[in-house]
Amino acid sequence: MTVGEFPNATPSWTVSAWVRVLTDQPPAEDTLRTVISTENTGGWELNIDYAGEAPGMHFAFWKGPEISDYHSALCFCLELQRWTHAAGVVDGEALTMSLYIDGRLYSTMPIEKTISPGPTSLYVGRWPQEGRLLVGDVDDIAIYSRALAAAEVAELSQHAVPAEVEADISTDTTYTLVGVQSGLCVDVDAAVITADDVVLQLWDCNGGTNQQFRFEAVDGGYYRIRNVQSDKCLDVRSASTADGAAIVQYTCHDNANQQWSVTEAGDGAVRITSRLSGRVIDAYGSPPASGTALVQRASSGGTSQQFKLTPLETGTGTGGTGGTGGTGGTGGTGP
Repeated sequence: MTVGEFPNATPSWTVSAWVRVLTDQPPAEDTLRTVISTENTGGWELNIDYAGEAPGMHFAFWKGPEISDYHSALCFCLELQRWTHAAGVVDGEALTMSLYIDGRLYSTMPIEKTISPGPTSLYVGRWPQEGRLLVGDVDDIAIYSRALAAAEVAELSQHAVPAEVEADISTDTTYTLVGVQSGLCVDVDAAVITADDVVLQLWDCNGGTNQQFRFEAVDGGYYRIRNVQSDKCLDVRSASTADGAAIVQYTCHDNANQQWSVTEAGDGAVRITSRLSGRVIDAYGSPPASGTALVQRASSGGTSQQFKLTPLETGTGTGGTGGTGGTGGTGGTGP
């Protein structure tokens, strides 16, 4: 996001935001991904720094006149997938800059001079130049033209952690699940439709009941996801909590590896998350193609982890051609 005609920082100022980092990988030929920035030969920045053993929160501003003349504060203290409240405070009277993490002061250091003006736009999720794209989430950004006191920063951090928005799911509706990245449907191989432990895959959408699913509500806002043709449920194989564990169909039961939250991912897509592992269903491939298996992985924000739920009228399934693990065999006929 870019906000034009944004005022330059005053000598004393504060930036505050909730941040969730979704990757431990830096961008190519850089160690930074930008959360918020007005930095380009002047201005300030809040970045994720990947130069340490853990992702770091990097708060800095340019004092000039040389290109390397920055004041900065850094902590390698972030956890993947966890919302963290970060606040950077510059006090132009006391000539100090401070970094707060989750409402607690992490560090304070002296500065020689106050900020030099930067671009007249505010950038979120990128910086004014190419690259440094954020892989993560940002929420509740607040920018002040004064130095907040420690108690005020602590108050900001007490605001509720940003919540996932539950998708609007009807338990009376049959859906197809279409991968956003691939445009292919989630499919149970119709040749072995009655078997337990069949790995779900992507396949060309064909209207068959082996590609149709119903959502059954359980406690806590979670669902079982039941295939219409097999009457079996989506399941994390062997109740695994590991990255890469296969998503299979299995006789329905009440355990957490068959329970899923469905949350909005933007643009009409959803993210489907295991109650057991906290990991999301991922159509793993580059790019996913027919026969690609579904697995669970840590959330990355990528489109391989996003699906669109297309509602169908009850009873419209006609069977069709099912996948066979990439061999292209013919599926059975739905009821």
